[in-house]
Amino acid sequence: MKKNIGARVQLKPTPHRLDEYGRKLPSISDDWLVEDVSSDGVRIKNVRTDHTTTLGKDHIYDYVSNPDQSQQGVKHGFLTLKVQLFLKAKGVSITPTPRPGESVEPPVVQIQEKWVDADYPARSSLKARLEAAGYGWAWAWDSKLTDLELKGWEIVIEPDTQGILTKYRFDEVGPHQTLVKRKN
Repeated sequence: MKKNIGARVQLKPTPHRLDEYGRKLPSISDDWLVEDVSSDGVRIKNVRTDHTTTLGKDHIYDYVSNPDQSQQGVKHGFLTLKVQLFLKAKGVSITPTPRPGESVEPPVVQIQEKWVDADYPARSSLKARLEAAGYGWAWAWDSKLTDLELKGWEIVIEPDTQGILTKYRFDEVGPHQTLVKRKN
């Protein structure tokens, strides 16, 4: 692998991108830069996101060149791995795969619904936390959630007092409503 320092590689299986709650996002087959090869392993960096990790030598099954992509002195290739990478907002996690190059799905993230009254965000510390983080908040009819996503609103998902991810629902009279937030 030392001769591949500076090469750009695509990883097989393709790393899974996860949102802040651990839910799977659409895949992107990024190029990774082989930064270093040492006795510790192979240090790689995602060219688009700047995620970095060190793959143990036992994580790599095979390297295959991609001569059609290699241009102007930059080598391209593929690394077939025996591990699945998960790209998170703050770092990379790794889990073994059953077979080289075979994808492993991330754990399913459970989000519970908590039915509350209209003034729950103000009575709890939720309103203060959202505003301190620079968010405005509102109750939105469930039938309008799709339209609101286009305008930058997102459903409020917060850990409850036991650390369980929770979205907040309200229903007094009329349609069900969900608590949403948007950066100010």
